[in-house]
Amino acid sequence: MPRRIQVSFIIIISMPFFFGAAHAEDQSSLAGIYSNLNQSEESGDLDGMELLLIPEDGGSKYTVVVQISEGELPQVMLSHIEVKNKAFDLIFKMSGTTEPEKMKCKFDDKNIVCGNSDGQRAKMKHGKSYWQGA
Repeated sequence: MPRRIQVSFIIIISMPFFFGAAHAEDQSSLAGIYSNLNQSEESGDLDGMELLLIPEDGGSKYTVVVQISEGELPQVMLSHIEVKNKAFDLIFKMSGTTEPEKMKCKFDDKNIVCGNSDGQRAKMKHGKSYWQGA
């Protein structure tokens, strides 16, 4: 086989590995903590939402630890998501409810914006957890 054909063959065979690695690296960079949890200065109540995205397969699937607080200690739930085009559906069940909560989420720069069918939206910044302090 001529040398030019061998080199072309090697490049063509290697392309999926290079593109696959770049895609996995891009998706894994989405892992981390996204939070808007805060304590009200007036009432001292804790309000907001926090997500911890943990990669499952090095690709587009994540386990998500969801914390939601509405004036009291946060509820903690687990969810599993698959990110497609920097967006995902977040589904989890809060205690004391019969139906699961469903949110559409998307990455906006280094933040996540989630909204539910009632029109409520939450923008969570990428960074430290509320529990790690400012």
